[in-house]
Amino acid sequence: TGIYAWTPALNLNNDSIANPILVADSNQIYNCVYDVGGCISTASVAINVTQPTTSNYSYTANFLDLQFTNNSTNANSFVWDFGDGNFDSINVNMSHTYLATGTYQICLTASNDCFSETFCDSITITNVGIENYAENGNLVFNQDAISINFSWNGYSNIQQVQLFSANGNLVLKSENESNFIRIPTSNFATGMYLTRLLIDGKFYTRKVIVQ
Repeated sequence: TGIYAWTPALNLNNDSIANPILVADSNQIYNCVYDVGGCISTASVAINVTQPTTSNYSYTANFLDLQFTNNSTNANSFVWDFGDGNFDSINVNMSHTYLATGTYQICLTASNDCFSETFCDSITITNVGIENYAENGNLVFNQDAISINFSWNGYSNIQQVQLFSANGNLVLKSENESNFIRIPTSNFATGMYLTRLLIDGKFYTRKVIVQ
């Protein structure tokens, strides 16, 4: 009968038998030396332990635009639920634009081959504290009875315009590729609106009144 010697002996119920029981809590390589009257053979076993997942995220908000940073651990697949009927299962970190202000329950499910965990947080999106960037010297604003007009005196074009109602609903989104944009207002209800213009990767905002 030969003699078995397992190293390390960590978490083994017996390190001197052929088939010890292991309760593993981390990755480890175990080596076995089998000695039969001085005739020695060796073998190695690699143990890979899948750790439980933890799901968590942080975010920054700019009006209706939220940027999410995934802080989950021990996960290789993710599902985002933005609480407005939209989902994503491709990206690790996410940006998402909401169509209206309000409170949304945003959930992130993080998974690996053995474990899954979901973290949810309720986030309230408001239009409070919106900076009015439209005072930039290159951005010229004028308004008449039937339209809102913007022109950009810099080298870049106005790439996109968004128009939001006072309660935060997106009422217009239009792509643009010139340094001038005209927004007809004849079909809009009277009241206050927020315009957001995308120029060179930066949003410029201005509150306007439709009468």
